[in-house]
Amino acid sequence: VLGALALDAIQSFFVSTTMMDGATHIDLGLQYTENRGLLKILAFEPGPVRLPDFLPDDAVEASAANFSLPKMWQAVKEILGAINPAFSGMLEMQLAQLNTAHGFDLEKGVFGSLGDRFVAAKYLRPAEEPGETPSLETLDQIFGISVTDRQSLEMGLEALKSLAGAGG
Repeated sequence: VLGALALDAIQSFFVSTTMMDGATHIDLGLQYTENRGLLKILAFEPGPVRLPDFLPDDAVEASAANFSLPKMWQAVKEILGAINPAFSGMLEMQLAQLNTAHGFDLEKGVFGSLGDRFVAAKYLRPAEEPGETPSLETLDQIFGISVTDRQSLEMGLEALKSLAGAGG
């Protein structure tokens, strides 16, 4: 199991924090010898990372990354197969049954439709009473993921919703 998880490939992990007036900057780092096992789940992509223009100015925290959910999903499947090939076989069988039942490839429809830009932002909830200062303990959070094929993603999500039954 440890070999499948690739914990032996991790050399070091670090956190660096800079606190300034009006902002805090946090860097995380992970050094490893091979990109395998759990490390492949960290499917960050190269290239410039920018916060999108659509984030409102009242966000109290925001972050962006180039991150591939399709590659992350593939890594999860590989880890399951390395831990126990039966897990991988059961997953593939379940996916095949779902694809047949819905006439649609859920894996490609959902994961294959996602891009590699990820953004998260936190906002203060409005104060409960007029004149009251909003609490930092009650932040609202949003996440965004770029989409490369909207129609396929919508079909995949509709198929997933049908799995939840009539109330879903």
